[in-house]
Amino acid sequence: MTERSLGPIELGMPRQKALATGWLGDSQTNCSDIIGDEGSAPGEYNYKLGGDDLPDSLAGHVEFVDDRVSLIQVDSDVELPDGLSFNSSWDNPTAERAFVDRGYSFGPDGIFDPNDSATARSASGEEFGMYFSAATQDAFVAIPQVVICD
Repeated sequence: MTERSLGPIELGMPRQKALATGWLGDSQTNCSDIIGDEGSAPGEYNYKLGGDDLPDSLAGHVEFVDDRVSLIQVDSDVELPDGLSFNSSWDNPTAERAFVDRGYSFGPDGIFDPNDSATARSASGEEFGMYFSAATQDAFVAIPQVVICD
């Protein structure tokens, strides 16, 4: 995973090209569908990771806006470019320690509780947003932003 891609799936990639990678599975409900507003706008889609070519250990989803990849979220183990393997069961302090040890700056995002949302930035400018579930202590890493549906 990089700050712009997960394997063959890249931010900005057209939906049909992303589907052709074999890394996307079933479509799923978008946030706007869940909260009961007017539903998804044309060109907005949400697919689970899970195609035939996806490595077994990966789970998460990919969101599309205007038929292009706008968000990649990973819920399970993923390796970052520097070899750091982000573990889905990390809590915020464990993630912070792992990223800081690798030279990233790590800080809570201002609008959430520090234990819920954080961003790690490498010296070269790579940025990973993270959401930590208070209920389960599971961690999710997403690029370039974290979308939360309540």
